[in-house]
Amino acid sequence: MNINQVRYFEAALEEGSFSAAARAQFVTVQAVSKAIADLERELGQPLFIRENRCVRPTEFGLAFHVKALPVLAAFENLETFAETYGEDEDPRPMRMLLCAPPFPNSEVVVPNIAALLGKAVGIEVTMGLSNSQDGVAALLSEQVDAIITIGKCEHRGIECVPVGTMQTGIAVLESHPLTKKAAVSIEDLNPYTVLLASEFDDFAQSIMSIYRECGLESECVKVSTKDTEFELGRFMEEGGYVFCANIPPLFKDMDDLAMVPIDQEHVEPVPICICTLKGKNVPQYKALVRMASSPAVLMSIM
Repeated sequence: MNINQVRYFEAALEEGSFSAAARAQFVTVQAVSKAIADLERELGQPLFIRENRCVRPTEFGLAFHVKALPVLAAFENLETFAETYGEDEDPRPMRMLLCAPPFPNSEVVVPNIAALLGKAVGIEVTMGLSNSQDGVAALLSEQVDAIITIGKCEHRGIECVPVGTMQTGIAVLESHPLTKKAAVSIEDLNPYTVLLASEFDDFAQSIMSIYRECGLESECVKVSTKDTEFELGRFMEEGGYVFCANIPPLFKDMDDLAMVPIDQEHVEPVPICICTLKGKNVPQYKALVRMASSPAVLMSIM
């Protein structure tokens, strides 16, 4: 048994398929499939039930998962120790921004992400919420040490490292016709208007651009998040939708909003990236990237 086998197992359990796990780990599907098959042979029991497009953990697989998470976390801590041993400690907290639109319970979620990442690498992390335009500007002016983007950030002065993927859905009013569906397809979305925020879609690879490449034809309403005259409530009342993260707990206290996931046939994994200035990595940055890539850490955040 080796640590990559355990990593690929956790990724497959989290993502629900070997192909999605391969994308999340930046390896081939064959590498994930072989590693898990070898692990099952060593353990003498199946970890997954293979279906046409997905995998489900067996009872033994779920039990193995419980044991695997602390092992992965301990191994990541060991790698961090080796990587940072002997470095001069920087007493200043690592300053970060999460570049994402305002979302339900963000005042709780954002500090929790900072605390989890900081605990994972043994440094203090401070984090705020920002749009991509302001986040990139803050990074380039060295007001922050790193930013987290949803979608790749392509800028010649910025190093962008994918650390995972995010499953997507749409946010609509509870009264919207699409809430009657368990999941929606691209064809379901095309008759409705989608909101596009210039501070996000012009500064990073956006969810919108990813789905445009997959055939999305919804009419776009492009606005600035700083436009005080735009009425989001009216836009939603007229049947509009907004792309969002497929994280149902974020919407549990929202009486008027609902999240509907994109169906498995059409859903596209959106990369989550940590970005820093090229050549300006603060101490323990590489360790932070490695820890953020850990399924154990990502599952804790989600």
